[in-house]
Amino acid sequence: MKKQINDLLLKMQNGENCIGETANQLLDLFAVSGSLLFSEREVDFAYLCGVFNTSGIDGLHNEIQRLKEIGKEPHDIIEACRKQ
Repeated sequence: MKKQINDLLLKMQNGENCIGETANQLLDLFAVSGSLLFSEREVDFAYLCGVFNTSGIDGLHNEIQRLKEIGKEPHDIIEACRKQ
């Protein structure tokens, strides 16, 4: 499962998948439905760890900057995808 997560995050980083598509695929991978099973903080940490694992410290820095620019946290994006 770790490889599948890393593959999905790498596709997102490379622009092959948008954030929403990646979030939906991650949710499908974990068969998540209903309300968020983890705290917002846990989701944010897991997301940023995945970014770090796939793209290193520079990629993590870029992703944090990108999230700040759009005014979102990872849990915001995942929650929005789940409501679609």
